[in-house]
Amino acid sequence: MIGIIKRTFYDAPPSQIHYRYILTSVNAKKELVVFMHQSASCEWCYESMMKEYSERGHDCYAPDMPGFGGSYDPAEDPTSTRYYVEIYMGLFCHLHLPKMHLVGHHSGAALALEMRRFIQEEIFTCTLSAPALATPEEQGAMFKTLAAEWSKPKEDGSHLTKA
Repeated sequence: MIGIIKRTFYDAPPSQIHYRYILTSVNAKKELVVFMHQSASCEWCYESMMKEYSERGHDCYAPDMPGFGGSYDPAEDPTSTRYYVEIYMGLFCHLHLPKMHLVGHHSGAALALEMRRFIQEEIFTCTLSAPALATPEEQGAMFKTLAAEWSKPKEDGSHLTKA
């Protein structure tokens, strides 16, 4: 029998974080799985995977990133990804989540990797979906382009107007 995916909120310090979760009905429980969506998306994209993993014995959680889905929209743009990581870590702590597997897609993958740096002992694995792939030659060419003079930060922010 498939469990029911539930929706609820966590009162983060700035405001509410929306998340979905499903608790497995399988007797032999396996490790927890947390799904992290990309920006300009929401946790709903993981609903079918959550059902599949629940059938296989995993409890699953999928929070909405601040600014997306049902979560609050930050008053100001966060200055770094650490902002999101700290919000997620607060949610995990509040829920008393056990050691987990993280699954991240695009920007969710970047957040999963950064989170692993801070709570390594709480994470079994990080599964990254859609990271940028490039050969060593392509990486070198990208670095030359991105490290060019036009891309170096300027105090007045004018570097952001060039591409």
